[in-house]
Amino acid sequence: MVLITGATGLVGGLLLETLIDDGTPFVAIYRSEYRKDQLLSALKKKHPKKSAAWEDIRWVKASLTDLGALAPAFEKVQWVYHCAAAVEMTEEKAPELIKTNAEGTANIVNLCLKYGVKKLAFVSSVAALGNESQDAVLREDTPWNNDTPRTAYSYSKRQALLEVWRGAQEGLDVVIVHPGVILGNSHRTGPLQKAIAYASRKKYYYTDGSTGFVSVDDVVTVLHSLMKSPLKNQDFVLVAENSSYKNFLEKLIQTHQLPGRGKHLSKGVLKGLWLVDSVLALLRIKPKTLSKGLVQTLSETSTYDGQKILAALPKFGYQPLEETLIEVIKKD
Repeated sequence: MVLITGATGLVGGLLLETLIDDGTPFVAIYRSEYRKDQLLSALKKKHPKKSAAWEDIRWVKASLTDLGALAPAFEKVQWVYHCAAAVEMTEEKAPELIKTNAEGTANIVNLCLKYGVKKLAFVSSVAALGNESQDAVLREDTPWNNDTPRTAYSYSKRQALLEVWRGAQEGLDVVIVHPGVILGNSHRTGPLQKAIAYASRKKYYYTDGSTGFVSVDDVVTVLHSLMKSPLKNQDFVLVAENSSYKNFLEKLIQTHQLPGRGKHLSKGVLKGLWLVDSVLALLRIKPKTLSKGLVQTLSETSTYDGQKILAALPKFGYQPLEETLIEVIKKD
């Protein structure tokens, strides 16, 4: 029996399809009835001949922080895909991020240990990686520096990652993936849809920073392959291509023929906005949204090395960024 957390999300939804194709019985954890119904409706339209299979899914409604609701879902479960996470970059959501991502992952790990789960596959993030690299390229073993400003999301995913490694030390077999920004079609609004909406404005803003990108199909393929493989207690960066925010948005505009025009925001301007935001939050005029960590993230050039997985899974190859964007248009 397989268990998926975050079954109605971008990764979890596609993983659910993959497991249905395998004929694997599984438990799907979700939080929102609306999201569950939205996913099932999309899957039934996409795979009309498999309608009966969707009815056989065992759904468990539970929050990652509710041990009492989570525990029954783990009975007879041997493999767990932990895909659920809160994703938010604003400062005001920091307590929620820590609770969901760090404490929630600790709960998943503890239940895996309690119920004798054979293997846990965890969807981490490049945000959980260290940034003290000698050659400016970030890898699985890049050291973490606590003195470098980070977003609340980054801190929460780092703590979640440490919980999974703690599980490995206590005897749980784990595999971990650190995806960059995950792109792909979904039954709900994801990063790509948000980026398209943003770039569709008459004027949009971009910063000096860069990051890594990967397709959701690649993430799910790797997760599924790692779970079936004998590999354990290893982690893998999943980045098909590194790109500046400016170049990514320009590719998006070209591929989708969007009308938007970009305007540069320097790090100095971002620092000014952070200062204004801090003062307004101090005066209780508005919630705090910007942080030093977010300013740093938007301004820094982050280059990720996603090659380790290619050696571990010789049959796997990344889908190029351009093909991912074109494939989305075809599916639309």
